[in-house]
Order: sequence, then structure tokens, then C-alpha cells
Amino acid sequence: MLPTIVASAVAAAVIVVYAPACRGPFLYDDIFEIENNPALKTLWPVTVPMFGGPPFPKRPLPSYTFALDRSLHGLDTFGFHAVNVAIHLLNGLLAWQVGAAVLACRRIGCHSTRRQAGLVAGLAAAAWVLHPLTTQPVAYIYQRIELLGAMAILATLACFLKSLRAPRPVGWQAAAVAACAVGMLCKETVVAAPLLVLLFDALAVQPSGEGLVRGLGRGLRSRPALHAGLWGTIAIAVWVVWVQRDVYRELTAPLWTRWEYLATQPAAIGRYLRLAAFPVGQCFDYGWTPVVSPVARLCGVVGLSLVVGLAVAAARRLPGPALAVIGFLAVLAPTSSLIPVNDLIVEHRMYLPLFVLLLTVAAGIACLVGGRGWATTRLGRRAGIAPTLMLLAVLAAISAERVRVYRSLLAVWSDAAIKAPRNPRAQLWLGIALVEQGRPDEAFAAFGRSVDLAPDRTDSARAHAWRAAILGRDGRPAEAHAEASRATELNGREPLGWANLARAAADLGRTTEAVAACRRALALDPALGPTARLLARLENAAVQPPAEPGGPTP
Repeated sequence: MLPTIVASAVAAAVIVVYAPACRGPFLYDDIFEIENNPALKTLWPVTVPMFGGPPFPKRPLPSYTFALDRSLHGLDTFGFHAVNVAIHLLNGLLAWQVGAAVLACRRIGCHSTRRQAGLVAGLAAAAWVLHPLTTQPVAYIYQRIELLGAMAILATLACFLKSLRAPRPVGWQAAAVAACAVGMLCKETVVAAPLLVLLFDALAVQPSGEGLVRGLGRGLRSRPALHAGLWGTIAIAVWVVWVQRDVYRELTAPLWTRWEYLATQPAAIGRYLRLAAFPVGQCFDYGWTPVVSPVARLCGVVGLSLVVGLAVAAARRLPGPALAVIGFLAVLAPTSSLIPVNDLIVEHRMYLPLFVLLLTVAAGIACLVGGRGWATTRLGRRAGIAPTLMLLAVLAAISAERVRVYRSLLAVWSDAAIKAPRNPRAQLWLGIALVEQGRPDEAFAAFGRSVDLAPDRTDSARAHAWRAAILGRDGRPAEAHAEASRATELNGREPLGWANLARAAADLGRTTEAVAACRRALALDPALGPTARLLARLENAAVQPPAEPGGPTP
């Protein structure tokens, strides 16, 4: 009864924390992948909402859930946010179950009863769902992909752990493979799930004292069908990426080399750990660039390699800490290793790794205090209630303050521009938000800062295009034409640049150029209604017969 009451109280706190963001707008990827994605207007055939729409990478299952949302409540963001919060709460329950099963293992935890293990895991899960570092994947609608990917990993682990205690484990093992397979349709990070299962099998289930390598081999031999099935599901993730390989910028136009990306990840992990311990200074878009100092690069990579090496060496005598370190890095590995994702650091990558970290800390404290004896007494347990409640209250308060940023587009990007002043994308989107607020002069200045920070990058094309739009509205067609021309030079696939070039050319009387630019813009984005109307007007004017001398001007 008490666990149910506590879980309900934590769930209520989560709902209160995220309530201010539930009316928040679509942000960044939300705008392209959800709000302006015509493929989400249908549910059948399923391949249309799963893979259709703008030329960006699709995660099939989350995309289909967006289509379901849209079919139920249109573009009302409340429904989208409510689903994200519900998934977050379900993940908390799964994390509680998985954590309790892990800590109850004799080789991993130091808890005398399953009840004690459940208590420690429940505290870690409560801290996780209320932690400020989880606000981005919950409040940012598109990051449902992160929530569903984490759910798939947790469900895979939960089914595997259930199979260890089941008299007939085949059913639970099949469920673990099924959960893993579904997860591969959510996000590529789920490729870590088979490794996590194998690591737990090697370090917590197999006989002690064998070390990591022998434990891995014994684990594979003891449950060959299970591990073969789990590793086989990676083919689904590979297929999803392969069929969309032309729209993955990491494959077609990576911003960084593999070495640049890898050398920066130790610093990124350091920032994640700092935010986990002291969640102050969070930013929606950090806009990091690679570490350039050779000494810093070398120190980071060597330091991270040393941590991994020590964890592997300690696996024989300290399987619990070794599993925590390797598991934490394994969940981060798909996005924080050699694959040069264009964003060097984003907070939502720490969603599930944060639970691994919190569970480890909670278990360590419980073992330390429990080893002194007084924590097993009634007085000791009561003494721990006050600091626990205080910790959860502090996390909830900081999260509630952070969630307020997600109430408006301007709040999100103003915060990002202040915290990452050298991030051109933050300045660009701050300008877009200011345009929506009817503040064109401030927006023009923000677009200028974006261009100054990255004058030759393809992303600057959009800033030039927006500056052209503002100049055109101010009746300055020559300057607007120059800005739009620069936009098309930097990125010939930016429809807004061509649309504003067409408008400026038309205002300057260059009809042929305006018609050609209209056609280019509409070829890239047929939904540009004003450009389509401009093209129709220009073409209609071109076919009108010339006026008779002295007659009325058409």
C-alpha cells in the first residue's frame, strides 16, 4: 500500500512540474517533423506517416504516434505534451522495477531483502523522473523518440530480469526480444540494449571471479537463443538508417570528423555529469564546436579510456561498480562515441544514462549507511525520510523553473541565446521568435549576429533569407534582393531564400528572374502559398495582351 501511495505522490508532482509546458508551442524539429509534416495527416498506409514528409531522418514508431496524436486532437500541443508526460511516468515505473531487480542480485547489490532493494530503486526512480536534466526530452515534443527508446531498453531489461526468476523463461525471453525489436523502430540508441543485457548476464548472473571477457562468453553460451535474438534486432535499426541514408546529414554532410567528435565527447560527458550533480545552467541548444587543443583532446580521450580500462579490470572483484560504469557509457555510446552527430552535446542524450547514475549513487549510499547498521533500524529509516523528501522537493522546484522556459518559443531561444551567445543557431531562432512576436528590428539584429558568427556556413542561408523578408516588408527591395541572393548562394535548397528572392526581384521589376525563383522555391516546398500566388500573378501578367496606344493600362 505504501509504495502505491508514494508512487502516486511522485506522479502527481511530475504532472504539476510539467503542467506549465503542456500548452507550450512546437519547437525546432517539432515544426518540421510534426506541425508542417503533411505525411502525419493520414494513418494508412503506415509507411506514409512513418517515413513520409520533409527530408529529415524519421524514427518510424514515434512518427506514427505523432500521426495518432494529430488524428485525435489536431495540432493542439496539449495532447502531444500529455503523451510525453505519460511515457515519462511509465518509464519511471519501469526504471523502479528494473532497478529493484538489479539491486536484489547478490553479486551487484548489498541489500539483504528485495524490499530494501525496491526502496533504494524507488528513490532513484523518483529522483530521475523529477530531475531537471530530464526536462528537455519530456517538454520538447519531438524528443518522444528519446522517451520511447528508453522505454524499449527498460522493457527489454525488465523482461530479461523476469526470465531469470521464471520457471519457464522462454516467454519472458521472447518478450525481451520483441521489446528490443520495437525499440529499434524508435531510435538508434536502442542498439545499446543487447549489450546491456549481455553485460548484466556476464557480471551479475554468471559465476563470480571470471572477469568481464569470460563472463561475456559464458553468458552467450548459457542463453544463445536470447542473445542471438537481441543482437539480431540491430538489423532493424540498420535497415531504418539505410533506407533513409540520403537524409542523414551525419552520412551525407557531417559537420565534424570522427576524431573531432570523439575528442570532444569526454568534455560533453563531463558537462553531463556536472548537470546531473548540479543542474544549473541548462541550455536548449549549446552550439558547441570541437575541442581544438591537442593536449585537451589527448587528455580527454586518455582519461575516458582509463576509466573504461579500470572498470573492465575491476569487473572480477567489483562487478557492481564495473557494471554501472560500463553500462552508463554503453547507453551513451551510440551518440557519444565515434559517430559524428552534428550536435556535439544535447541534454536529452542523458535521459536514460541519468537513471544509471542515480541508481548507482543511491545504491552506494545505501550500502555505505547500511553497512554501519543503523539504517536497518526503525530510527535510522525515519531519519532518512526528511533528507529524501528535501532532495525530491529541490529537484522538483528546479525542474519546475526549467520547464517554464518551454512555455513559448521566445523564452526557449532567449534563454539559449543568453547561455550560448556564440551559437549562430540560437541567434537565428531567437530572430524567428522575435518575428512571430512582431519585433522585426530586434529580429533583424539577431539574424545579423547569427550571420556574423557563421558567415560561410550553410545554416546562415536561413538568416539571410529572413533578413531579406524584413527588408522587403520595409520597402527596401534592392537590399532584400542582395540578402536573398546570398541565401541562395550559401544553400540552394533553402526555399525561403528563393521565395524572398522572387519577391525582391518582382518588386524591382525583374519579372523573368522572379518567375524562375518562384519555381525554384515551389519545387523545394510546394506549401509556400504566397510564392504560388506571386507566380500566378506574374505569369498572368505575362500573358496579358499589350495595351492599345492611348488605351487603359492593364
